[in-house]
Amino acid sequence: MENVEQGKSLIKEVIDQKISPYQWMVILLCFIIALFDGFDTQAIAFTAPALLEHFNLQPGALAPILTAGIVGMTVGAMLLGLLGDKLGRRKTLLFCTAIFSSATLLTAFVGNVEQIFILRVIAGLGMGGATPVLLALAAEYSPQRFKGTVTTGVLLALPAGAMFGGLLAAKMLPVVGWQGIYMIGGVLPLVLLIVLYFVLPESLEYMAQKNSVSNVATIQKILNKISPKAVSFTQADLITANPADQSKAKLSILFQNGLARTTAGVWGTYFFNWIAWFML
Repeated sequence: MENVEQGKSLIKEVIDQKISPYQWMVILLCFIIALFDGFDTQAIAFTAPALLEHFNLQPGALAPILTAGIVGMTVGAMLLGLLGDKLGRRKTLLFCTAIFSSATLLTAFVGNVEQIFILRVIAGLGMGGATPVLLALAAEYSPQRFKGTVTTGVLLALPAGAMFGGLLAAKMLPVVGWQGIYMIGGVLPLVLLIVLYFVLPESLEYMAQKNSVSNVATIQKILNKISPKAVSFTQADLITANPADQSKAKLSILFQNGLARTTAGVWGTYFFNWIAWFML
């Protein structure tokens, strides 16, 4: 237990110092991912009138396609979001970004609405999975006193991306067509994906849970980037709790120990916020 607490405290000590340019970089990258996430989430709404005209459809014909993305996001948030704890925040975020950007780009080349439906489900999986992971990563690299502000700021990138997309579509749709909107929504995050591959770090908390020499070196390297005066981090400081000491995360925990009312409140607020957003 002493090593557990020591490892946690050493990382927390560095993270909780004055926020560094490196930490701002991680937060900004998460913000940009959320921007593209929000843009691609609402891409179908921007292009709906053009799609109706292109495929000669009745207005109601797009209802399944509009719903497909929401269903995909719901499933993605529940399933792919959990991969962050299994595979690491970085790998999961790269995977989810690759999914929604690729599916969005491929939408520009579809030949029928059935293909759009499938691609919107796939894109939704990536978009839904990316959101909780990028919020967690941004929060982990934020000092304790700024976590709430950072999380809120990054989360606001989702509607900001949707609003920016609406303005962009109004100007560019007559020029590039509906296909161009999906190309923009697919190519730009794919370019960002290359940047993320080289500069986005893994979660320090995740690496600290894995007892390996390589993780020690990586943690020390990241801590040095955050603060040149970072303390020395050794393998003895890693979290080495036995599986028996680790409690598995269960959904029921959210309704225990007086958390039921808070959980219901957070879920309700988030649910009705999304209803308002999509209805708008």
